[in-house]
Amino acid sequence: MKQLFLFLMAITLLAYCTNDGAPDAPQEIQNLELRTSNPDFTSFNIPFPEGTAFEYTESELKFTLPNTHYIVGVDSDGNVYSSTGGGSGGVTCTCTIGSGCDPIKFKGEYGCLMKDGCSACIKSVSSITGVHDELSEIVILDSDEISSVDKFDELDGNYLLPSSFFGLPEIQEVVSEINSNFDDSASYEDTKIVFVNAFGYILPLEIPSEGDNTSIYLRSNGGGDGGEVCTCLVDGECPKQSKLGVVRCNSDKCTSCQMSGLVSNHDETFQFTETNGLISIQ
Repeated sequence: MKQLFLFLMAITLLAYCTNDGAPDAPQEIQNLELRTSNPDFTSFNIPFPEGTAFEYTESELKFTLPNTHYIVGVDSDGNVYSSTGGGSGGVTCTCTIGSGCDPIKFKGEYGCLMKDGCSACIKSVSSITGVHDELSEIVILDSDEISSVDKFDELDGNYLLPSSFFGLPEIQEVVSEINSNFDDSASYEDTKIVFVNAFGYILPLEIPSEGDNTSIYLRSNGGGDGGEVCTCLVDGECPKQSKLGVVRCNSDKCTSCQMSGLVSNHDETFQFTETNGLISIQ
């Protein structure tokens, strides 16, 4: 029997706040879409939902979400802040060497464009309107989305949840519900990595191999079901770790760390890679 199915039945009791009285979103200001094939472009790696309203200034992208979504952010000290449903925020582009670094939309993604007068352009800070104006990282959570991942296209083009947010109460509640489906006899010596879509982000979870025989799962390129799925693309170390029940690749000693491997449903197998959290299935 599929263990994750029990989790999905239990988790439907969870509810997270939305703000039905949120003010109307500002009218979206049309953005100039870049018409070149290889721009100096750095993506924000934020999955803005359909219905988000945008406003562009010289260095900041401001946005207002639909009521079904809310913002969670973390500052440089690790403190967590959250908006209500339909909250507003911003992401700032900063040129650290020279000048000229603006937010744009390119090929469906939002990010920073480095202009001719700038040689180093980064996403510097994020903000939640009325809550905190200097956040080091934000995510946009879908209060209605919790599901097991059973198909390859449910991974492709989605984002891994950044490890800074593994400790969120709503994330830990999802993980606890899943783990509660395994009895005390379940062995964690033989494990597999399966996936859950939690609030619009993908969680790789390491579970006992016998606990789920139908979900797609991740294994190493070498063939081992629980093997090495983390690679440092430069000199350094990038080990696989489990943090608060969720698998991550620890990049503390690697400047370019990637999760990769093979995803399989026993009948088909595809290559899994992620770049800055964005998942690709080929």
